[in-house]
Amino acid sequence: MTGFGELHQFSDPALLEQALTHPSYANEHPGEASNQRLEFLGDAVLQLIVSEHLLARFPDWDEGRLTKARARLVDRRQCAVLAVELDLHRNLRTDSRLGLGVEPGSKVLSDAFEALVAAIYVDGGLESARRALTPLITTKVEGLHADTLRDAKSELQEWCQARQLPAPIYLEVARSGPDHALTFGVTVSVSGAVYGPCTGSSKKAAQLAAAALALAALESKSGE
Repeated sequence: MTGFGELHQFSDPALLEQALTHPSYANEHPGEASNQRLEFLGDAVLQLIVSEHLLARFPDWDEGRLTKARARLVDRRQCAVLAVELDLHRNLRTDSRLGLGVEPGSKVLSDAFEALVAAIYVDGGLESARRALTPLITTKVEGLHADTLRDAKSELQEWCQARQLPAPIYLEVARSGPDHALTFGVTVSVSGAVYGPCTGSSKKAAQLAAAALALAALESKSGE
């Protein structure tokens, strides 16, 4: 087995085997346990570990933003992607007539990933599950954060337009470091309120960070 073998060294290999057993295979082989019960548990373990990671990574995010981020990180599509990255699809035991594919959002693959998470948890406890998942989660979280920043200026502009407010005003307030590695500090003003400064390796990066900060504050305030 490849890909996932480095995540955790199982003291009970039967748990790994069960995690990789689709119900279609269990139905054709009496006495074999499918991964359905593990999948149920794995969903809860995954949500817990992702929640912990998001809280630590983004201390300024409010509940709404954290909830949206978690939903994206643990949805069926994302779990299926992780299953493929770990080569679970090459090791799943399924009914040969199932015709298992690796299409985006495959429930078969998503369930297998969640079952694997549960198998690690049952075999080694919560800390083992954290160790196994943290490298996978970190990559996806940083990708999600980058997507959020890329859209922040547009979202802030739309937020202002929807409320008939003046466009956000970005102001460079600091610049430091050598010419080849400058760091910029930028604030953004929205209807008289100033957010920041936020820093970045370019003026654009600093503006994006400031816009994301302003959005989080404004959305939190509007939700009170």
